[in-house]
Amino acid sequence: EHQINGVVIISGDTHWGELSKVELELDENAFVKTYPLWEITSSGLSEEWKDVSPNKYRVNGYTAEVNYGFIEIDWQQDDPMIHMGLRNLQGHKVNSVELKLSAISPFH
Repeated sequence: EHQINGVVIISGDTHWGELSKVELELDENAFVKTYPLWEITSSGLSEEWKDVSPNKYRVNGYTAEVNYGFIEIDWQQDDPMIHMGLRNLQGHKVNSVELKLSAISPFH
């Protein structure tokens, strides 16, 4: 309705970490385009969890280890690069993706 570009959902406190992506179909004046909607879910920093719920939108698996999320954006590029994902307590990436801002911006 509001044609907002570049949305990423940030969530947490599920005791595991994952990246999820759903492709929404937008019907704009009989022209269908997709809107890839990404979500970063990180755990709390105090617990590990072994019973991870299924998620058909999960990308690159999950981590049941303690983790935290990150989003880094390189605004110096013509089409800014977004690097987002999860790191363990030692700061090592356990899951991440890189995408251009235009890839999550279907409205021009």
